[in-house]
Amino acid sequence: MNASQFRALTLLLMLSLAVAYARLDLANGAGGIDLARPGMPRPETMTERRLHEHVKRRLDREPGAARVTIEVHDAVATLGGVVAHQADKDRAAAVALATVGIVSIRNRIYVDDDVADQRAAPAPPTVAASALPGSD
Repeated sequence: MNASQFRALTLLLMLSLAVAYARLDLANGAGGIDLARPGMPRPETMTERRLHEHVKRRLDREPGAARVTIEVHDAVATLGGVVAHQADKDRAAAVALATVGIVSIRNRIYVDDDVADQRAAPAPPTVAASALPGSD
Protein backbone atom coordinates (compact mmCIF):
# COMPACT_ATOMS: atom_id res chain seq x y z
CA MET A 1 0.00 0.00 0.00
CA ASN A 2 1.49 3.32 -1.02
CA ALA A 3 1.12 6.67 0.77
CA SER A 4 -1.75 7.98 -1.36
CA GLN A 5 -3.76 4.77 -0.84
CA PHE A 6 -3.10 5.01 2.89
CA ARG A 7 -4.33 8.64 3.00
CA ALA A 8 -7.45 7.72 0.99
CA LEU A 9 -8.21 4.81 3.31
CA THR A 10 -7.66 7.00 6.39
CA LEU A 11 -9.95 9.69 4.99
CA LEU A 12 -12.63 7.11 4.23
CA LEU A 13 -12.39 5.72 7.76
CA MET A 14 -12.64 9.20 9.31
CA LEU A 15 -15.67 10.01 7.16
CA SER A 16 -17.36 6.74 8.15
CA LEU A 17 -16.79 7.49 11.83
CA ALA A 18 -18.18 11.02 11.42
CA VAL A 19 -21.35 9.66 9.78
CA ALA A 20 -21.77 7.01 12.50
CA TYR A 21 -21.34 9.65 15.23
CA ALA A 22 -23.88 11.95 13.55
CA ARG A 23 -26.41 9.10 13.36
CA LEU A 24 -25.88 8.29 17.03
CA ASP A 25 -26.25 11.97 17.90
CA LEU A 26 -29.54 12.15 16.00
CA ALA A 27 -30.78 8.94 17.61
CA ASN A 28 -30.13 10.48 21.03
CA GLY A 29 -32.26 13.48 20.12
CA ALA A 30 -29.54 16.06 19.60
CA GLY A 31 -31.19 17.20 16.38
CA GLY A 32 -28.11 17.44 14.21
CA ILE A 33 -25.39 20.06 14.06
CA ASP A 34 -25.74 23.02 16.39
CA LEU A 35 -23.65 26.06 15.70
CA ALA A 36 -22.29 27.56 18.90
CA ARG A 37 -23.82 30.95 19.60
CA PRO A 38 -23.07 33.19 22.57
CA GLY A 39 -25.44 32.50 25.43
CA MET A 40 -26.68 29.21 23.99
CA PRO A 41 -26.15 25.95 25.87
CA ARG A 42 -23.47 23.66 24.51
CA PRO A 43 -24.73 20.69 22.43
CA GLU A 44 -23.58 18.24 25.14
CA THR A 45 -25.79 20.02 27.68
CA MET A 46 -28.76 19.88 25.37
CA THR A 47 -28.20 16.16 24.83
CA GLU A 48 -28.02 15.57 28.58
CA ARG A 49 -31.25 17.54 29.04
CA ARG A 50 -32.99 15.45 26.40
CA LEU A 51 -31.67 12.23 27.90
CA HIS A 52 -32.92 13.36 31.32
CA GLU A 53 -36.38 14.14 29.93
CA HIS A 54 -36.58 10.84 28.06
CA VAL A 55 -35.56 8.72 31.06
CA LYS A 56 -37.88 10.69 33.38
CA ARG A 57 -40.86 10.15 31.04
CA ARG A 58 -40.12 6.43 30.95
CA LEU A 59 -39.78 6.24 34.74
CA ASP A 60 -43.02 8.18 35.26
CA ARG A 61 -44.85 5.37 33.43
CA GLU A 62 -43.57 2.80 35.93
CA PRO A 63 -45.95 2.43 38.91
CA GLY A 64 -43.27 2.13 41.59
CA ALA A 65 -40.78 4.58 40.10
CA ALA A 66 -42.78 7.79 39.78
CA ARG A 67 -40.92 9.36 42.73
CA VAL A 68 -37.44 8.45 41.47
CA THR A 69 -35.14 11.38 40.72
CA ILE A 70 -32.63 11.39 37.90
CA GLU A 71 -29.54 13.34 36.93
CA VAL A 72 -27.59 12.78 33.70
CA HIS A 73 -23.98 13.72 33.14
CA ASP A 74 -21.70 12.34 30.41
CA ALA A 75 -24.34 9.72 29.51
CA VAL A 76 -24.34 8.37 33.09
CA ALA A 77 -27.72 8.40 34.82
CA THR A 78 -27.73 8.83 38.60
CA LEU A 79 -30.98 7.60 40.14
CA GLY A 80 -32.13 8.70 43.58
CA GLY A 81 -35.19 8.88 45.76
CA VAL A 82 -37.17 6.37 47.78
CA VAL A 83 -39.21 3.39 46.58
CA ALA A 84 -41.29 0.83 48.41
CA HIS A 85 -39.73 -2.39 47.13
CA GLN A 86 -36.42 -3.73 45.84
CA ALA A 87 -38.24 -4.72 42.63
CA ASP A 88 -39.14 -1.03 42.05
CA LYS A 89 -35.48 -0.08 42.47
CA ASP A 90 -34.34 -2.80 40.07
CA ARG A 91 -37.00 -1.89 37.51
CA ALA A 92 -36.05 1.80 37.59
CA ALA A 93 -32.42 0.86 36.97
CA ALA A 94 -33.37 -1.41 34.08
CA VAL A 95 -35.57 1.27 32.49
CA ALA A 96 -32.83 3.90 32.75
CA LEU A 97 -30.14 1.59 31.39
CA ALA A 98 -32.36 0.53 28.48
CA THR A 99 -32.67 4.16 27.34
CA VAL A 100 -30.71 4.86 24.16
CA GLY A 101 -27.81 7.16 25.00
CA ILE A 102 -27.38 6.09 28.63
CA VAL A 103 -24.16 4.11 28.98
CA SER A 104 -24.25 3.37 32.71
CA ILE A 105 -26.17 4.16 35.87
CA ARG A 106 -25.49 4.93 39.50
CA ASN A 107 -28.37 3.53 41.48
CA ARG A 108 -28.72 5.51 44.70
CA ILE A 109 -32.39 4.69 45.23
CA TYR A 110 -33.27 3.84 48.83
CA VAL A 111 -35.80 1.07 49.59
CA ASP A 112 -38.09 1.96 52.49
CA ASP A 113 -40.86 -0.40 53.62
CA ASP A 114 -42.68 2.53 55.23
CA VAL A 115 -43.40 3.90 51.75
CA ALA A 116 -45.27 0.68 50.97
CA ASP A 117 -47.21 0.95 54.23
CA GLN A 118 -48.24 4.54 53.42
CA ARG A 119 -49.42 3.47 49.98
CA ALA A 120 -51.38 0.52 51.39
CA ALA A 121 -53.05 2.51 54.18
CA PRO A 122 -56.64 3.43 53.33
CA ALA A 123 -57.50 7.08 53.00
CA PRO A 124 -59.37 8.54 55.99
CA PRO A 125 -63.13 8.56 55.43
CA THR A 126 -64.68 11.82 54.36
CA VAL A 127 -68.07 12.98 55.52
CA ALA A 128 -70.33 14.88 53.19
CA ALA A 129 -71.41 18.27 54.49
CA SER A 130 -75.07 17.25 54.18
CA ALA A 131 -74.48 14.39 56.64
CA LEU A 132 -73.26 16.72 59.40
CA PRO A 133 -75.73 17.70 62.13
CA GLY A 134 -77.20 21.14 61.63
CA SER A 135 -76.44 21.32 57.92
CA ASP A 136 -80.13 21.47 56.92
